[in-house]
Amino acid sequence: MSKKKSDAAKPGTVEVQTSPATSDIAGQGMGILPGLRHEIDRLFDEFDPWGWGLSRRQPLGRLRSAMTPMPAMDLVERDGDFELTAELPGMSADNVEVKVSDGYLSIRGEKTEEKKTDEDNYHLSERSFGAFHRRCKLPPGADPDQIDARFSDGVLRVTMPKTPEAREKERKIAIKSG
Repeated sequence: MSKKKSDAAKPGTVEVQTSPATSDIAGQGMGILPGLRHEIDRLFDEFDPWGWGLSRRQPLGRLRSAMTPMPAMDLVERDGDFELTAELPGMSADNVEVKVSDGYLSIRGEKTEEKKTDEDNYHLSERSFGAFHRRCKLPPGADPDQIDARFSDGVLRVTMPKTPEAREKERKIAIKSG
């Protein structure tokens, strides 16, 4: 599915992954901007320890929602688990797929465009349609066999319980005064 371009012989080159589901976005009138934004985000993601690509860089995160159908996501760590929340407005659970394989969580979906006819007299059309695919490394300590996904009101919630070993490694340290 993904195409990888890599040239290890040249120093300073980097690996780039593209997905056919997201590479045709440029046809929506934005030209080269989606690819450029993706590359800038990829550079920022090198500083993300889990590879989730979550937007700590708000200006580029807002630009993403304006140009592509990529879902906005949050990842939260709690005492016993991690929870990934993805906004998928206008989609149903039938159009979303969640898989886990080789230490990676994959979320894939498609929002289909409503049929437009010649009789429609659009004055403005800003909604985005198309397919998306996000493949992210599981957080350290997440149990891949216990992952649960739920979809309600356009929001996907993926709960990743921590392994018993990861839970045992955590303990609260009492803070003493003085």
